[in-house]
Amino acid sequence: MAAAIRKWVIELCRRLGYEIIPASRIMPRALSTHLVSLFGMLGTTCVFDVGANTGQYRDFLRNEVRYRGLIVSFEPVTKMVEILREKAQSDPAWLVYHCALGAAAGTQSINVMRAETLSSFLAPDSSATDLFAPYNVVDHTENVEVKTLDSVIEELRARRDIGKNLYLKMDTQGYDLEVIKGAECSLSEIAAVQTELSCQAIYKGMPGYVEMLAALDKRGFQLSGLFPVNQDTSLRIIESDCVMLNSSLVKGGDNRLMWTM
Repeated sequence: MAAAIRKWVIELCRRLGYEIIPASRIMPRALSTHLVSLFGMLGTTCVFDVGANTGQYRDFLRNEVRYRGLIVSFEPVTKMVEILREKAQSDPAWLVYHCALGAAAGTQSINVMRAETLSSFLAPDSSATDLFAPYNVVDHTENVEVKTLDSVIEELRARRDIGKNLYLKMDTQGYDLEVIKGAECSLSEIAAVQTELSCQAIYKGMPGYVEMLAALDKRGFQLSGLFPVNQDTSLRIIESDCVMLNSSLVKGGDNRLMWTM
């Protein structure tokens, strides 16, 4: 009975234009507090919001972090982009790109899940945890454009001043490492990155947290903060937001960063 009622409520909300997101997926207060300090310290001028969905991260930045600078959102799913563009009309410092970011430019098929916050280029996998099993199910697929962050940054700089202190947030449901691979030339311009680490895989072939941390460490980023996003009934972390700093910012005796940690 409870499952039937839950399904009815979810479907009703969707028909009204809303998506129910489990409380465990709401961004933690600790992350917003961390970013307030981090953005203030770095003087962040532009945030790349990769995997924007319907703009939850933009709202989080504006309402919780009180960030007023430029936000550039990337979202491949057409329905979500329509929502983003409508919302962006009231925010002149918010740009929306209808594309995904990846290791190379091209066209790719994305799985649009029953819960659209879980849409991914990868196939769902509930073998490690079934917490998202009712929602992480393919509803349909779309062919979407993929660009690289390298090309986008070059394009943006030709259009407007995005500053020097760039922040890269990625929430691509298992595709964050591919975004990094497409940013090899521009990573030196990224002051800090935020990635959603996978501790219990919910997609087939997604990189685990050890692989992702090693990849960013290899590229010169150092750990700044870890913020669990959700846990299963055994209290195992499934996903965790991870913030990492460009190590070039803490070299050469620059103690400004050291004092804030």
